[in-house]
Amino acid sequence: MDAVTTSGVATGRSAEVCKIEAFREGCGGQALAVASGVTPDNAAAYAGLVDAILVATGINRVGDFYNLEPMRLRRLLTVCRESGAGEPEPNPDAGWYLPLMAPNIKGERFAWLDPSTIYINAGSFHALVDDLIAPFDPSEIDVVAGFDAMGFVLGSAIATRMGKGLLSIRKAGKVPVETDVVDFVNYSARTQQMEMRKPAFAPGTRVLLVDQWVETGGTMDAGIRLVERQGGIVAGIATVCIEETAGGAVYHDRYRCSTAVIPGSAHQEQCNRKTMDHFSDFDPTCYFPEIP
Repeated sequence: MDAVTTSGVATGRSAEVCKIEAFREGCGGQALAVASGVTPDNAAAYAGLVDAILVATGINRVGDFYNLEPMRLRRLLTVCRESGAGEPEPNPDAGWYLPLMAPNIKGERFAWLDPSTIYINAGSFHALVDDLIAPFDPSEIDVVAGFDAMGFVLGSAIATRMGKGLLSIRKAGKVPVETDVVDFVNYSARTQQMEMRKPAFAPGTRVLLVDQWVETGGTMDAGIRLVERQGGIVAGIATVCIEETAGGAVYHDRYRCSTAVIPGSAHQEQCNRKTMDHFSDFDPTCYFPEIP
């Protein structure tokens, strides 16, 4: 026998931890695996008890039994590496550029950090774009939409890399043609409006939404409503981070999401509490591009 394997009570149903603990005690030094019902959210509870995890439905694409969701797989791997028994084996290259993000030094009127310092350095900018496009098949996307304003930076880069066009979703009052307009509440609790040209695309167009950051989810929700009003299909969301707040976490469940900050990671926890560990000794020159 290579490994004793147990599972939950049915496909997609997670096993009680007490059951796995009993199996662990009974198996002694024999290898133990758990299958069925394992997800990125509960893997940490099993990681210190089992030698192997068998998973499928817990990292499938939403509504798709036959294909895996790359970001869920990345999240599962991160949780297992950080929570497993023994020494963790994190990917040393995962998000290596995140410590280049600068802290806010100007007070509450501004966002709590500035990811644009990643863009200044060519190596970090291209690595970020590589990571954000990795979960997506360009053949399943018709156009990339970037949000006003910093979403234009990432949106343009992703659209160029994928060979797609760029659609701008703007703050109201900026577009000199007929537009759709929706209200939303931004990260600072102010009510604003977003607008998109009308028409922007044919019904059935698959749109990848790109913004620099998703904090409360208000801006992203506005973009989704604008796209769907014109019969578009949200093909996915790409952003540096989706904060795991009441407004942000829902996007991982509803859409295919690509983020540089991997859910379940230490960086995600720091973003959730709005402070990064590297802020205490941040060097503003660290992102300067190298001069030959």
